[in-house]
Amino acid sequence: YSWSNTDNNDIFDYTGASVIDFNTLPPTVYKDSDIRLDFKETYAAICDVNGNYLYYSNGQEIHGAEHRAIVNGDTINYGIRWEIFQFEDEIGNDQSSGFAGVQEIGLIPQPETDTILALYQNTNEFFEVGADFNYHLMQAKIVDNIVVTKDQIINDKIRIKGAITSCTHANGRDQWLLQFTSDTVYTFLVTPSGVALDYIQILPFELIHPFTRQSKFSPQGDYFSMHGVHSFNSDTGKGLMIAGR
Repeated sequence: YSWSNTDNNDIFDYTGASVIDFNTLPPTVYKDSDIRLDFKETYAAICDVNGNYLYYSNGQEIHGAEHRAIVNGDTINYGIRWEIFQFEDEIGNDQSSGFAGVQEIGLIPQPETDTILALYQNTNEFFEVGADFNYHLMQAKIVDNIVVTKDQIINDKIRIKGAITSCTHANGRDQWLLQFTSDTVYTFLVTPSGVALDYIQILPFELIHPFTRQSKFSPQGDYFSMHGVHSFNSDTGKGLMIAGR
């Protein structure tokens, strides 16, 4: 999003989204003031086979192709953190800024159905009790531009923030999803029946609880990497894990 400082009192004008259209050569860059959802760091989007937007989210709302919140999608993952991550727009309305955290939400099709699953992490407990807490991996289901269920807990033992990414199963239909504690990997499988815990693995090393982590599978799914920051302004404050079959 583009913002312009109008004076020295930290008042900002909302000016819409910056769009890069790769359907032209060279790509066309323009502003679209109809796109109103703001993204601080958390972001997920899903398109159809032609590359047209279906849904996108900043972790607080889910919007559709019309660039408005879909039915029941104006609030997901609600709690004290949701209230903190807001700003006042140019006409005085409160608006979600998007959560501060990378890969905290993913949009994944549920195979052989018309359902899109939004999988996201709830970290409200951090703002409520402080240091020692677990994240919740949650789920919302989207059908025909309607959030039919939301904030369903899938796992309440997550300790590694972010790192929500998926990989296509060898059957070409299902999706793998990994989530972590400091020494445990929870492997979930997304099938036509939904999200299910497939197995649990204990790691031979410890993952330090970071502020955030990013992860990625290789194109063939035979390698997985995860990078995280757990201490800023430190030469040893980052970690990288690489796993392969």
